[in-house]
Amino acid sequence: MSRERLTDIDRAKGLAISLVVIGHVITDEFPPGNDWCLLPNLIIYKFHMAFFMFITGFVMFYTYPEMHTLRDYVAYVRKKFVRLIPAYLLFAIVVTAGKSLAGRFMQVVNPVDGFQDLIDVLLRPSNSCCRSLWYIYVIFIYFLLIPPLLRLFKGNLGLLLLFGLAVYFLPRSAYFCEKRVCDYMFIFLLGGYAVRHRDLYLHLIDRYAWAFLLAFAGCILLYLVVDVPKLLFGLVSIPALHSLVRTRTSEKMQILTMLGKYAFPIYLLNSLVIGGLTAVLQTWWSLAGANYPVAAPMLIAAGFLVPIVFYDLLIRRVPVLNTIIRA
Repeated sequence: MSRERLTDIDRAKGLAISLVVIGHVITDEFPPGNDWCLLPNLIIYKFHMAFFMFITGFVMFYTYPEMHTLRDYVAYVRKKFVRLIPAYLLFAIVVTAGKSLAGRFMQVVNPVDGFQDLIDVLLRPSNSCCRSLWYIYVIFIYFLLIPPLLRLFKGNLGLLLLFGLAVYFLPRSAYFCEKRVCDYMFIFLLGGYAVRHRDLYLHLIDRYAWAFLLAFAGCILLYLVVDVPKLLFGLVSIPALHSLVRTRTSEKMQILTMLGKYAFPIYLLNSLVIGGLTAVLQTWWSLAGANYPVAAPMLIAAGFLVPIVFYDLLIRRVPVLNTIIRA
């Protein structure tokens, strides 16, 4: 059954992918003399993936089909596998090959560590040279796990939320992205809970947007003084940022809507673009000191524009690629 497209969710995805791109540029591996990058990087990484996971969970449950048989479940998983895993494997190959080649001529971030990295792409994605792709790996695991968990909990999403909160505190290994799966399961399921109670949820974030935004601003200010737990930071950010993209002025933010519609290609390609352009710039021009504040906006713009242009001019025109990397 087709669903109405939610423009606020498109804008939310646009905001989330913007934070991802900015976070990839204002990195903790900044050039010398650019300590100013550290604080915004730490703040962005405290909440931006929580917001992205909440929106992804919201979309999953908004489009969730009825499943009554094992055949329905297998068809659902197969559809998600085709949507996600070929893109993950393709870009893992591209990133690994690109870094192997570039590493012979210049310094690259997260270089390829021989055959072990090829194993890690499948078994320990967060430890591999393709660690920026971990999000795809994790959400496929959610698509795989959540339908049987819903059945186990007899459709009681409240109990499933408690389960998601419990696994957040479990010990976990680096294998199969266990840490990331446990870190974000509660947030992902919270997106589903918001869909189940959508009218009440939207009423609250619309009516009390000012309070949620004030709480989020307070969380950022508090972080300047003491450490704020990542889960709490993420939870405070979600209603604030979602309400922000639902305000009347946000309807004029067509750029966020556009970025939201291109979120998947941008996610797949932005690290390649930013990393490649950074490596080229460093070959010809030092990014240390005052040069990096000049280069950073160019890198951010390239992280958005190059994937969009590449998608429209090439990927969209090649059926096989368009099947793998649909916007």
